[in-house]
Amino acid sequence: MIHDATFGIAVLLGTGLAIAKLAQMLRLPSVTGFILAGLLLGESGLSIITVDLLGHQLDHFTSIALMLIAFGIGEHVELRRLDGMGRDVTYIAIIQGLAAFILVTLATLYTTWL
Repeated sequence: MIHDATFGIAVLLGTGLAIAKLAQMLRLPSVTGFILAGLLLGESGLSIITVDLLGHQLDHFTSIALMLIAFGIGEHVELRRLDGMGRDVTYIAIIQGLAAFILVTLATLYTTWL
């Protein structure tokens, strides 16, 4: 178990980069490697990096990481390809929204009438 937060972050980033390179070699997104490194080193794996060690010291890094992930996704979206999908996406969204509303309403009514 690591006791220094800075060293823990360095180990996490180094492991993440190494596994990200392996993921790229398997034609997987590099973010897969970082997720696997977090699972491996975190409390669900080897417990090398724990919440007690880092606490809330990484909250700002989390925000930056989510921003970079969203930017990366937006960078690969081609508006030309989405142009013809507008009607299909709208139709699916409406159907899913209505289906979710109906199912939740029925489940709520069922549980309140028991």
